[in-house]
Amino acid sequence: MFDLKTNRSFFLLSLTFVLLVAPATFGQTVTGTLRGTVSDSKGAVVAGADVVIRNMETGQERNLKTNSEGVYVASFLPLGRYTVTASSAGFNKVAQENIEIALNQTLVINFTLNPSSVTEAVVVTSEAAPINSTNAEIKGSLNAQEIIEKPTFNQGTS
Repeated sequence: MFDLKTNRSFFLLSLTFVLLVAPATFGQTVTGTLRGTVSDSKGAVVAGADVVIRNMETGQERNLKTNSEGVYVASFLPLGRYTVTASSAGFNKVAQENIEIALNQTLVINFTLNPSSVTEAVVVTSEAAPINSTNAEIKGSLNAQEIIEKPTFNQGTS
């Protein structure tokens, strides 16, 4: 009915399989990694740059930012072809297409951003103050109802 020796052998055989064979199968991945550095045209790293990695077959995107050293890392990307775009404020956007991610591969794709030629202008507008500071003239008026509703200094005494 219950044979301790047979069950013990089965247990040891199962344990051996789990310890020797299973880690080898779990260690395999069907993904790849993409990493690189974003720098400007003078070689300085661009921290906080936006990096967009778009799978050309599925349209799936992964959005990253570079760290303080200008480095980005995208791990566990599904296999396939990608378009990678890097951009940052004050720089032109740069893209690289047909980046092929293969099984267990780490590709290094670096970007150099050039300053954008677009200049920005800031326009500040404000309304004229109701008090003329040169001659203390007050610009504004109250109607009769507003005058009646305004509190006065001696309002409490009758």
